Amino acid sequence: MRKVNIKVVVPILLLTFLIDSAFALTIIDSAGRAVEIEKAERIVCLSTDCLEAVIILGEKERIVGLGTNALQKPFSPNVVDVGKWSDPNIEAIVGLNPDIVITYVQWPEREKLEEKLRGTGIKVVRLDFYKINTIFDEFVVLGKILGKEERAKEIAEYWKSQLDLIKSRTEGLKKVKVYWESYSDYSAAGGGTGWNEIIQIAGGENVFGNESGYPKVDAEKIISKNPEVFIKSVSPSVSKPCSAENTSKLAEFYDRLIARPEINQTAAGKKGRVYAVCMEMLHSTFGLIAETAYVAKLLHPEEFSALEPHEL
Repeated sequence: MRKVNIKVVVPILLLTFLIDSAFALTIIDSAGRAVEIEKAERIVCLSTDCLEAVIILGEKERIVGLGTNALQKPFSPNVVDVGKWSDPNIEAIVGLNPDIVITYVQWPEREKLEEKLRGTGIKVVRLDFYKINTIFDEFVVLGKILGKEERAKEIAEYWKSQLDLIKSRTEGLKKVKVYWESYSDYSAAGGGTGWNEIIQIAGGENVFGNESGYPKVDAEKIISKNPEVFIKSVSPSVSKPCSAENTSKLAEFYDRLIARPEINQTAAGKKGRVYAVCMEMLHSTFGLIAETAYVAKLLHPEEFSALEPHEL
């Protein structure tokens, strides 16, 4: 009979247990849920915002799967496509055997993700990374998950200092009435959205801020609100207008935008304060602070004439 050295086996088992236990932690995600995480060596990011946050912390090699949109980014790793951020491919996710899946607070719905992953051992963490009011805390939570908490705190503090600088300069200014339109025509950015937060910090008043989410509006409503500034979000996934090499498509997009009859009946149209903004470049974890600075400069050009948002 083979003899087993009990004195050797027991310490090895104990050491293994201690190593596993040393990593295990419980975090509170932005959905308000306590999530216990044993390890985070293999990560699936459904959103581009998550991808960027992980890259900022220098842990891109942990990503084994990405949502379709995130995979289109030039800086994305060559990993498996797990489907749309709003309707992921569960079979593809399970096949990757990830430790955690990181996604938005609202999307996909629980029945499309958590309920389908039940029993697999795969943890779901919901962090947005695109709302100013939550991004700093979310970044620190991600830092804890990746073992980069101190670095995450340093970055979050720098971002916050830049944001506080903008706030300090807009607090005493007269609020500019803003209509911010989402990617779809007549889909306003209402209260509770990331764009609403940016408007407020940049010294503006969202004309549809009293409506939540992305309410559908019409020409008459826009005219009645009479915004002083009109900002239109442009999605490159639709018409690819945001190329630095060729701006002709963006120019065509803008011409179509200002041809809408209701625009010239607002203060924004009459004063030439209608702007098309490429969200690919700004509305992201990488560019959120710069986006806020650009909007502050659009709303209050004289007060922010010396500000260079791309340097933030």
